[in-house]
Amino acid sequence: MNNEYRWPKKGANAFDVASIDVTSSTFAAVRYLDDIHTDDSWLADAFKVAADKIIHELTQENGQEPADVYFMPIGYLYRHALELKLKRIIRLSFRLKLLEENQKTSKRLEEHRLCPLWHNVKESFLKFWPGAPTEEIDGVERFIQSFHGMDSSGQNLRYTVDSRGQSTIPKMPEYVELVHLKEVCNGVFTLLSACETTFDHAIEMESEAAQEYDAE
Repeated sequence: MNNEYRWPKKGANAFDVASIDVTSSTFAAVRYLDDIHTDDSWLADAFKVAADKIIHELTQENGQEPADVYFMPIGYLYRHALELKLKRIIRLSFRLKLLEENQKTSKRLEEHRLCPLWHNVKESFLKFWPGAPTEEIDGVERFIQSFHGMDSSGQNLRYTVDSRGQSTIPKMPEYVELVHLKEVCNGVFTLLSACETTFDHAIEMESEAAQEYDAE
């Protein structure tokens, strides 16, 4: 960690930009995101890439940084990325009539529990691909269950003490190899992204077919 200490300067605004340099690798045109029609899937990918970058940075430190203190921030980034991706697939499933959009399924989109979200995604996945190989699906399920087990509410990876005053650390795995975590997460995201892309394409095809029908 950076041991350099600084005091805040009077009147300093962290979001002020003294000069715009679009060539800077750290210049962020945040409002521009609205113009390029970003969605929660895009944000999910951004959270995942952020976690990937932290792990990559740790591999460059050659043990100089204690990787254990970064597990919870990394875990939260991956977990939230999963949550966003699952919720978007569910919304696509509603549009394809693979899932019934009712009070129960809609309420799940307001919550943060991964396993119920995955169960809806799995249901729509198997309806769309009845003969889909189960090994890969089971792999995704185990991964999601492991995250759900350590953090069912989306809070444990954010705090060391939960709302009942109990330590969240015992819910974490005893040891984690972060590079392995990254590799497994990559596989899970590959499958979920493929599902999402296919659903998006199916919706586009339905829309085009409806437009052609209306034109006749």
